[in-house]
Amino acid sequence: TERKRAEEALRESEERYRGLFENSIEAVFTSDLYGHLTSGNKALEELTGYDLKELLGMDCRELLPPESAESVFKEYSKLVRTGEPIPSTAYETVRKDGERRLTEGSVNLIRKGDKIVGFQGTVRDITDKKRAEEALRRSEEKYRALFDSAVVGTFVIDAETLKVVLGNQAAAKAFGFNSIEEAREVNLLDFILANDRE
Repeated sequence: TERKRAEEALRESEERYRGLFENSIEAVFTSDLYGHLTSGNKALEELTGYDLKELLGMDCRELLPPESAESVFKEYSKLVRTGEPIPSTAYETVRKDGERRLTEGSVNLIRKGDKIVGFQGTVRDITDKKRAEEALRRSEEKYRALFDSAVVGTFVIDAETLKVVLGNQAAAKAFGFNSIEEAREVNLLDFILANDRE
């Protein structure tokens, strides 16, 4: 009876973690100590473009561009030596069709008792996120340049304190400052006649 209960508890635990593994939106994988993939989920198939049958047994290096494969595996070697998990790191992954995607992932050791038998990790595709961040940065630079060079004085004030938090050179000049940095944290009401402040 006790053995049956233990087996049932183990089966339920395996089913629960299998569900988390399979349904994770992040690519999850395990590999042996030589870097050959031993398991993966649907998200790994979507990330790499390979189906699971192709992935199993594949050397992880085949999913990395040649120029970064060596440095990534140096991190794996360090993990084996120190036992410290590889922190979340960004690197390129090469899909089956040759497309390179920027990914981010972390890796831990798999142990059986005191023996290290492999690696387990998660990977997420951050290509679109990085592209969006870069597009936003370029857009901000463009509009910042327009804002800074405008001949009309433009400024932003804090709604509660009425202090200047942002402005362009034309606004600084209008208030008698050499630069907008000098005007930061200045209360706008200080420049309004007392009778007009209300």
